[in-house]
Amino acid sequence: MNKYEAEFSNLVRSFRKRHMGKGPSKITTTFCKNWAICEMEGNLSPVEKFMATAMTGNNCFGLHGQKW
Repeated sequence: MNKYEAEFSNLVRSFRKRHMGKGPSKITTTFCKNWAICEMEGNLSPVEKFMATAMTGNNCFGLHGQKW
């Protein structure tokens, strides 16, 4: 990761931490033309994790019982 990608990753992490209360445990940024693509791990809150694993939560996300 070059200097600009690391700097952007830190910016995204601090923004999420400040505005959402929790930042990702791992973040990787890639620049592609005029896009910044950030891959984040460990970003979901306990409630969001529960919703993603529960059958009713899958329906909320439009997955309708499909496996990830």
